[in-house]
Amino acid sequence: MADLRYDPINDLWVAVAEVRTDRPNEYRPRAEIVPLDRCPFCLGNEAETPEPIAEATWDSVAHVSRPVTDGRWLVRVIPNRFPAFDPNVSPVERTPTSHGDSIGSTVEPYQQAHSLHSCQELVIESPRHVESYSQLSDDERLVSFFVYRERLQCYRRNRQLKYALLFKNCRPDAGASLAHIHSQLFALDFVPSSVSIKNRRLGRLGSTPSQWLLKQITEFEIARETRLVTQGQRWSMFCPFASRFGFQTWIVPHHDWAPLWNQDDTAIIELSRMVQMWTRAIENTVENPAYNVLFHNPLLRQSNLSGHSYVELFVRIGTVAGFEWGSNCWINPHSPEAAASLLREKFKECDW
Repeated sequence: MADLRYDPINDLWVAVAEVRTDRPNEYRPRAEIVPLDRCPFCLGNEAETPEPIAEATWDSVAHVSRPVTDGRWLVRVIPNRFPAFDPNVSPVERTPTSHGDSIGSTVEPYQQAHSLHSCQELVIESPRHVESYSQLSDDERLVSFFVYRERLQCYRRNRQLKYALLFKNCRPDAGASLAHIHSQLFALDFVPSSVSIKNRRLGRLGSTPSQWLLKQITEFEIARETRLVTQGQRWSMFCPFASRFGFQTWIVPHHDWAPLWNQDDTAIIELSRMVQMWTRAIENTVENPAYNVLFHNPLLRQSNLSGHSYVELFVRIGTVAGFEWGSNCWINPHSPEAAASLLREKFKECDW
């Protein structure tokens, strides 16, 4: 019998049904890798990409990231050469039709708009040809997360932008088209409706810290412990009660509830370490896993910035199929309790 669980942050139901792992399967995953002659993200191939927005390295004396002056970068930020939202593309030409409408205008019941200021960039976290957080050196990892914070701060200062999403797709099944490690940052001049609705849910219980929905969930998971993977000084990591995927994991602040762009160096360093240890644990559990990392934050223009930020990590095991798409009710064949238990053991092996 499936165990039905409700996720109040994403407003959906999840059926935890471990028996599904016993289903027969005639198919085997196959990802055909055809390496490029020259990886555009590797050191020495900088001419293959657009001019950088920023380049950073590590100052081993001051223990901070700093801009590059000698060309030897650790982390590089470039514009996305193939953006989904391109402000340089003109709106569709308005051509009258036989019905009196025009192509590109609002036609009930549909609407059409042009995103004039949205932009996209890539954060390349290493000059070396590696593909996962697990393979980053300590310096590469630290600089990467400091750069994440700096880029979000930059977009927050842009009054034309309303929402920014930072995320990583690692390996083909997670949506990556290039093997070389990189993250993507979408800065949008509009707010996706699901983001707007979710932000209202996060703040629906009140404006005081004790009433924040995310804080209540985090305190519940810490108190129960069964789904808690690890805790640091600033962050807690757990597999949420209503996990949509096997090994879905959240990293939530429990010391300072500010968004990523307002977190101090100590918090950023600890968060970077937790994310890297999660990827190492997963790669010691699942063979060559594809995974996604999402950095959820409040709206760029939102006045109440607290209680809305967390990092979500999940592995692409199994497939989202017709039932999920048709009902928005998810089936998870791996219980979060079992996933958290296994991750705790893997963390011990990885000397967290």
